[in-house]
Amino acid sequence: GEERMLAVKLLNFFVYYNESMVDKLLMHSIGKAGNLLNDNNWDHSLFRYGCYYSTIPGENNVNQDPSGSGLLFLRKIKARGFGVPEEQIYNFNNLFEMLDQTRTSVSIIFVDDFVGSGHQCVKAFQFRDRRTQKSLNDFAEEGKHKLIFAPTIINNIGYNKIRQSCPHLHLS
Repeated sequence: GEERMLAVKLLNFFVYYNESMVDKLLMHSIGKAGNLLNDNNWDHSLFRYGCYYSTIPGENNVNQDPSGSGLLFLRKIKARGFGVPEEQIYNFNNLFEMLDQTRTSVSIIFVDDFVGSGHQCVKAFQFRDRRTQKSLNDFAEEGKHKLIFAPTIINNIGYNKIRQSCPHLHLS
């Protein structure tokens, strides 16, 4: 489909990023999320203890593939210089219940490596959870929680699609 054609075009211009560069891109994309979280009560330590982290599931399923790049990034922010505690990291499928039951405002930063068409992100944000009967888009529209998507690389097509289809999702 559309994703495959875009992938073929992109592979024609393939660029390799070593692990150090990927880590720096990840740190930068999460750091930019801080600009969206910055208010009078914001403190840099809140990246570790005041935000929750998750990822966008793969294209064809809402159940996350343990080898997927988003989950790799979650492991990186837990193990590397980020030092994010395990209790701040949520599997995509567990986010809905947590958001539904939380009485205070929370911030969730979604990490991912690359956004192509934006379809994967839009699909995830429109997915309706059976238990809560809500989508992440519903939670974002309510305005109580701040949901931020922090991909390391995003192209213009994906950026525009996400902005248009998920207007309450913040992009860092």
